[in-house]
Amino acid sequence: MRKRPSKISMTRRIGVSFSAAAVTLLSIVAASPAVAGQNYHRYVSLGDSFAAGTFAPWSAGAPCFRSSQNYAHQIERELRPAEFVDASCSGATTADMKHGQSYGMVPPQFDALTADTDLVTVHIGGNDLGLYGKTLVACGVIGVLGPLSPGCAQGFTAGGHDRLQEKIDSIAPRLAGVQEGIRQRSPYATILAVGAPDLLPTDGRHCWPTTFVAGRDIEYLNATTRSFNAMTSKVAKAHGASYVDTFQTSIGHDMCAALAKRWMEGMIPAHIGAPVHPNVAGAKNQAGQILATLRGSPGRA
Repeated sequence: MRKRPSKISMTRRIGVSFSAAAVTLLSIVAASPAVAGQNYHRYVSLGDSFAAGTFAPWSAGAPCFRSSQNYAHQIERELRPAEFVDASCSGATTADMKHGQSYGMVPPQFDALTADTDLVTVHIGGNDLGLYGKTLVACGVIGVLGPLSPGCAQGFTAGGHDRLQEKIDSIAPRLAGVQEGIRQRSPYATILAVGAPDLLPTDGRHCWPTTFVAGRDIEYLNATTRSFNAMTSKVAKAHGASYVDTFQTSIGHDMCAALAKRWMEGMIPAHIGAPVHPNVAGAKNQAGQILATLRGSPGRA
């Protein structure tokens, strides 16, 4: 005949079962993406206007014009780190990480990094390359001539030398220096290098006057953006950082896309934002890809 468990024994079993259930529940909560960011103590965002969200609502403070809707602020609201610093600034180059901008008005972005910083995102190098400013403007001016235009690609590749590709190769050491600078100041941080999104239609469509770039030059500029991203990814991974691809998920949301689908503003913006820059929807995609990379599932916003 089996002995009936005593009340004390049953109480102990219930207590053990309750404790096991509590541990399981806590494990599930800790692993939940919604609260995964509570593990981050200090998050710092570095970079140029593509990180700052220049002129997207609501930007404040010349000359950096950081937006409260840029990807860093969206990440901060999702991850809820104990401390958050947005050091990104419009017009920043790799040199401004160490030397600052605007004749000392803007301190070096590296100054925001500390030994206890455990999450860093950085989008930088586009202004070193001149892709989003001088190059697109030059190609747009040439494209105004329409069928009479020789095309900017012809000029950039004259003599068998791709000058933009040579420039991409030349700034790789500068991006390496940025990665090394971050690691020196924040040795235990998770570092994510954020790539450039898709600016122009991948099918080569021309959408004058949103952009004056001729259709035959769009393919060349897209190839240049892809090459720049590939270099950014290679440098990041060589220094123990992760690369965040925002190009693939933004295809079809370029500056020529329908207004409701557009994540990149053209030379004549249709939404509040800087010309040839991500709008708030574009920043949302950037944030989504960063969060997906942190959670190990890049490519899903």
